[in-house]
Amino acid sequence: MRSTLVICWLWLTSFTLAFDASNTSNTCTPPGPLLTTQTPNFAACLIKIDNFTVQERADSGCFGDPNTGVLTYSGCTAICGSDYALWEWKDTVDRLSLLVLPTIVLIAHLAFPPLGWWNYFVVMFHALGNPIGILRSLMTRLERHRRLRRASADVFSGDNLGMRATATVFATYEELSWQDLSGHFSDILIGKRLDPDERALLMRASHRLSSTRLASTSSAAVAIAALVATLASAIVQTIKQFDEVNTRVYNETAGTIAVMCIMFMSIPQVWFSARLGTFTTDSGASHILETMNERMKEVINKKELTNPLFPPLQLAVCPLQPRDRRPVLLLWLFERLPSRVSAYFDSFFSHCPLEPIAPAYDSEDARFIRDQVDYSSYISLNSAWRPCKHLAPDLHGRSHTQLTVISLLSVVFGACLPAVFLSLTNRSDQRPLAVGCRSLSWMTILGIWLSSFVLDSIFRFFVCRFSYRRDPVQKVRLLWQWTIAKDAFIACTVLVVILLVELGRYNSCWCRASFSKPFQVELFQFTAEQWSDAQIFWTSLPGAGLFINLTLILAFELRWKEWWGFIPWFRLEGGSPLCKTGREMQAELDELKVLERKDHEHIERVENTVPEPYDPGYKPDGAVGVQEYGEISNGQAQEFWRAQY
Repeated sequence: MRSTLVICWLWLTSFTLAFDASNTSNTCTPPGPLLTTQTPNFAACLIKIDNFTVQERADSGCFGDPNTGVLTYSGCTAICGSDYALWEWKDTVDRLSLLVLPTIVLIAHLAFPPLGWWNYFVVMFHALGNPIGILRSLMTRLERHRRLRRASADVFSGDNLGMRATATVFATYEELSWQDLSGHFSDILIGKRLDPDERALLMRASHRLSSTRLASTSSAAVAIAALVATLASAIVQTIKQFDEVNTRVYNETAGTIAVMCIMFMSIPQVWFSARLGTFTTDSGASHILETMNERMKEVINKKELTNPLFPPLQLAVCPLQPRDRRPVLLLWLFERLPSRVSAYFDSFFSHCPLEPIAPAYDSEDARFIRDQVDYSSYISLNSAWRPCKHLAPDLHGRSHTQLTVISLLSVVFGACLPAVFLSLTNRSDQRPLAVGCRSLSWMTILGIWLSSFVLDSIFRFFVCRFSYRRDPVQKVRLLWQWTIAKDAFIACTVLVVILLVELGRYNSCWCRASFSKPFQVELFQFTAEQWSDAQIFWTSLPGAGLFINLTLILAFELRWKEWWGFIPWFRLEGGSPLCKTGREMQAELDELKVLERKDHEHIERVENTVPEPYDPGYKPDGAVGVQEYGEISNGQAQEFWRAQY
């Protein structure tokens, strides 16, 4: 954090000195006494300027327009001060509390898996260091869960409970190890139906998995609404402050509105992570699956089958071929490249060449795979990160290109550009757009976030192809560690840039000049036209950012259904099968009660079938005799007949 602060401070200071050198040729002899300090006090400077006569202003050479009191850059440094002045600590605390508290509350609604206190910082670093990547990972996982729901619906036609239970198990495998079991499950069940024992085990596992899953869409919506209310409060406070003071001396609250716009990048992150939810324990879900599979083995042995319905957990590879992973937006370019160059890009856009692990159902290899998955649970349980974001083509789903476009639009047009234009239009001269310190800072953050998103692909390319580690789990873990280290550095850089704005590092003559040529600084009130434009921009630009984010969320959540007269009618896409409603959970519980009652009736029927007292010559239909076991007790005979029956 300290190194990041030093780098940002040196960058800003060197940039300032470069522009200072280009404006030192202007001569200025300020009327009145010379400055005793170089720290500017723009409120006192405005009073001093207001006391000068028009002739004194003209004779000093410090004013670009003596009539209106517009200062030149040299005049501002000579009269007001050449350094910078931090805002008063009370005002800074008020603004930061207005900004930080709702943002912390919103980010606190991200899906934090129960992996230790350090993982909270990891997820926050990733959210602030690569908002495009985290949003794409969240939407990819949610889209995968939706496709698994549709795949289970194709297998269980008309059986909603069986479909939901199977989709829940599918989604758990995808959550823990990125495995897609829909094809394996469909191949095993070709021309067959689940018997009562399999259905009971599946329903119990599904109910237990959903019982350990937390989803907080309602609280996430409240947190988003609180951020919107904070934005409205910041706008009202800014307008009220300028109405009361009616000068350009205090402009820090307008910068706070821009910071709020930057924080809009967390709105879709929080919403989609709330739709996914998270397990309450790190190993509970894997234990439930392991218990289900152990009991499924008994059913397999009873039915004399060779392949189980569900294989063991193992980290999965990306199943797509390199040609299928090409960005659709670059297909036109790929078709015109030489084959050698095209093959290189195929390798770059492909996922890690992880060696597939052969399925193992009851061996040392199976236990090793389970141990590896449990040891790497912090990788797969974090919905905010996913090494393979590619999706196979699906007529009913969204492609990875569409998810990438949504992620880019949300961060670029829904967060950064509203902040950039808000600062560009907050100028003191007649230019429609004026680049200044704040707008340059938001452009820097935008460039950093785009670079962070690109660096993910570069890291994946080098780690996957040039790492000496051959074990796939170790290779993915190394990629995760490099990604988090990069995101932590970028997150600290973004925080430092925001603090520079909020603490007052930009409260200087150079930053107030907005890089104008010639430099000029105006401290007096807005004109009527400028004041009207400022209120429009302060309201419309953040509103546009909110509208873009909410529209993109709806574009992912809704799907066109049909035309209702002249109005398009949409339907809501389902969320994760792991997050069930109270009605769905109650339906599963009722089904489990029915199954348990049937099991109890079956046991009673078997007990009533066994004769009393023991008859060595009696045996139920299809059972083998017990003469080979020799003399046994009456109770042992009953247990034997129950097992045979």
